[in-house]
Amino acid sequence: MSETSNKTRLEHDCIGQMEVPANVYWGIHTQRAIGNFPVSGITDSQHPELIRAYATVKRA
Repeated sequence: MSETSNKTRLEHDCIGQMEVPANVYWGIHTQRAIGNFPVSGITDSQHPELIRAYATVKRA
C-alpha cells in the first residue's frame, strides 16, 4: 500500500467525528454509509445498468 492511502482527515457532523480517507472526494455522511450498509460487497461499477440509471435520474 502506498503511504498516501493511510492518511485521513477528521470530519464532523451532528452525530460526532469520524476519520475519512484523505484521498477521496466524499465526506462524513458517505463514510458512515459505507460502514453502516455493506450490503453485498458489489460495487456500483460492476453494474453498468445502474450507472446508466443514475445518469438518467441526474439528467432529469
